[in-house]
Amino acid sequence: MDKSEEIDKLAIALAKFQGSLEQPSLNSEVKVRTKTGGEYKFKYADLSECKRAAKQPLADNELSVCQLIEDDYSIRTILLHSSGQWISSKVRMPSNTADAQSIGSAITYAKRYAFCAILGIVADDDEDANIASGNTAQKELPKELPKELPKKTANSRVKKELTRDHLNNESAMKSISEWLYNKEKIAKEANQPFSVESVISNAYIIGKVEMDSFIEIYNNYKINNNLS
Repeated sequence: MDKSEEIDKLAIALAKFQGSLEQPSLNSEVKVRTKTGGEYKFKYADLSECKRAAKQPLADNELSVCQLIEDDYSIRTILLHSSGQWISSKVRMPSNTADAQSIGSAITYAKRYAFCAILGIVADDDEDANIASGNTAQKELPKELPKELPKKTANSRVKKELTRDHLNNESAMKSISEWLYNKEKIAKEANQPFSVESVISNAYIIGKVEMDSFIEIYNNYKINNNLS
């Protein structure tokens, strides 16, 4: 990251911006094919929706975002404050963007990614990442969600966050529900207490609302599969 000599005024403005920002709605949906032949859908906020959500809060706090395409097709994103203070970051294009369509898709994805990153906007990944990489099967969310806690090391105990977007992913929820049911079955066979909340909280970072939704998903999973 590059920045002006001073960023104190920009930092204050950015904090106010993030405090007033209403996150963009997930206004688009994409279907992704996996390497195994399956498919899943997920929603995301496209670039125009991200800019719409940010437009007024940026103006209210005297901030603006400038995005430039550099000679190597990388995207330079600059967050500017009316005081003249600024910060910037650079996103490089994938190395396999050989044709115009791939380059265009890669630029659109990079601009959206960088715009959201520099402002702290929450938006899911879109299909441009898959188009730009030339492989629609690269992204499989279920594989990104561990079925077990990562092994504890001397320095860290890492958990994956279980978000609303994951809850909307049917394949991911089926995978976790299968894992959880095996945990429940083992506990019952050993006459040990079992709590969905306890097991999930130990394995994932999850909010109360998301936890309630997951319990409903898990109960429906057992009903639909005739599991006691």
